[in-house]
Amino acid sequence: MEACTYPYEGVVDAFVTEARAYERAMLFAIDMGFKSILLKGDYLSIIKKLKSDAEDGSILRPISQSI
Repeated sequence: MEACTYPYEGVVDAFVTEARAYERAMLFAIDMGFKSILLKGDYLSIIKKLKSDAEDGSILRPISQSI
């Protein structure tokens, strides 16, 4: 089991912060060599955006493309 923290500066939106947390969790899992990951969270709209193949025009677009 591993743990990590990543400080973010200048983020004023909890929605973006949650999306960044998903992004970091996935990158962390990849670095650890995991082949699958189960993400759970409170923001259903973020999870739906990450699962969707549709073009994302929201503020989360750079994050969802990164993921």
